[in-house]
Amino acid sequence: MSRRHRPLSTSRYKYYKCILNLTMGVAAATILVQYVYTLIYLHQQAVRDAAQINDQFTAPPAVTKKCTCVDCNEDKVCGGIWLGNRYPGMPAEEEAIHIKMHIVVSHCKNSLDWMPKYLEGFKNVASIHVISKCGQEVKGTPNETTTVVIPNVGRCDHAFAYYITEILPQLITKTATTTTYDNSIIVFLKDTTMERIHQNRVAGGRLRHIDLKSLVRIASSVNGFACGLDLGGGNGKQSAYHDVSTLYKQEMTAYEKGEKDYKNGDVVPFRSNYDTFGDFYKALNATSPSDLVQVCYGGVFATSTEHIFKQDMNVWRTLEKALERGDNIQEGHYTERSWGPLLATPLKPFQIEALRNHATSVREQHWAMHGTLMSEPIYSPTSLNPPADSPASGTHNKN
Repeated sequence: MSRRHRPLSTSRYKYYKCILNLTMGVAAATILVQYVYTLIYLHQQAVRDAAQINDQFTAPPAVTKKCTCVDCNEDKVCGGIWLGNRYPGMPAEEEAIHIKMHIVVSHCKNSLDWMPKYLEGFKNVASIHVISKCGQEVKGTPNETTTVVIPNVGRCDHAFAYYITEILPQLITKTATTTTYDNSIIVFLKDTTMERIHQNRVAGGRLRHIDLKSLVRIASSVNGFACGLDLGGGNGKQSAYHDVSTLYKQEMTAYEKGEKDYKNGDVVPFRSNYDTFGDFYKALNATSPSDLVQVCYGGVFATSTEHIFKQDMNVWRTLEKALERGDNIQEGHYTERSWGPLLATPLKPFQIEALRNHATSVREQHWAMHGTLMSEPIYSPTSLNPPADSPASGTHNKN
């Protein structure tokens, strides 16, 4: 006989229902709390991950560089830039004599018997080339010198441009990548390198050519270019660097130095189609210069193959072609002022700022060193009586 179940009383039913509702509420609350904690954890982890990624791809804050001085021994980065005679990366003197270098000399009529002593002690002179231009016998050259005779146009600057386009590419070797060259030092000289420097009158002191070891050391530095004119031998008040905006306005209307000794008989006019240095430089289609550039006077300098070939070869061919117009031509003087901007490493903004802060004036003297930074005014351009060989007096002398 089946057992009959008695129905729950109303009070007992309500009791079980309350227990069930309470249990479900606790379970729901627990799940909700766990969900909230999970969301908080995931959010915190995402923040940490994002911070790690940001640290990996965000560069550290830029450190503002500043020069302590530009004409001193204390600042190893900027201390030599005023005169252009000391830069980071210069090898020691004992290292300089082992650096591979090529020598090129522009020759007209002077003996080169000074060269053996000039090169004495250097262990890695890979080649010596004399570019003869005036039809005179080349005397006094070291052994294993190669002499090349070319037309007498463009003076020493044309000889150097010819060497870069026609001779240098045959001397240096490319690396395995065929995109860069061995970093030899090229030294550019004139047959008058040992003679008196006639810029002394403008510079206000006794200038001299720096020695070959110093040329090689400076050219091997981060600057990649060394001027043969030692400005420290003068009054030290003028910089190797020029204000580009002023330099670009430099113009020359005449030049008579060397007419008797070097004239080749051509009758081309001195003036060219370029009114100013700026017009000439822009026509080369070279890399644009910075606000301040190094300018080297005197036709003696050194640089590295890397710095020569950082310019497109078409720049050097354009330069060579421009100098073929004649012997005593305006383009030659503009080229003299182009070697530094074409070859030297551009200054950093903090170096430019330091040079401008050190300078007290900019030379405005179209017939000589126009645009040079000066540490103190030597004269007033408006009151200066020009030298007898200046354009204002009918003639003008150049290096």
